[in-house]
Amino acid sequence: MPSENINEPQLLHDLHSGSAEAFEKIFRQHWRRLYEMARAKRFTDVEAQDALQFIFTGLWEKRFHLQISDLRAYLDAALKASLIEIIRLRMDECEYPECCRSLLTNDTSGTRLPVPSQAPDVTGSPVGIFLRLVVEKKGSSI
Repeated sequence: MPSENINEPQLLHDLHSGSAEAFEKIFRQHWRRLYEMARAKRFTDVEAQDALQFIFTGLWEKRFHLQISDLRAYLDAALKASLIEIIRLRMDECEYPECCRSLLTNDTSGTRLPVPSQAPDVTGSPVGIFLRLVVEKKGSSI
């Protein structure tokens, strides 16, 4: 369906009017790209599916109130917010929860946290992914 020429303003108007068909077209047009973006950020298959479920459930539930001018930008922002929420939910599983919480809250109180004898490799962990998202937002790279 991505190859079809879909009139985005009309599609958004129809969605705003409550059209399930418009919603389905939006889903079919964008789900794969969003899923692949989540997987490229090293989220698991289940996490990527959860993020998509959150995005599209929210889109449907808010369809009467949303004012979307750029659907792709809206969905990309929704994906980013969903992935950050997944990271927040996974903080309970973090091996060093004090460090994880301080990264999320930008704690600069000067409190020194205990340093583990060996630094964990956070490249593919929720913390590493969160840091990568933050750095990408600032336009830098890790």
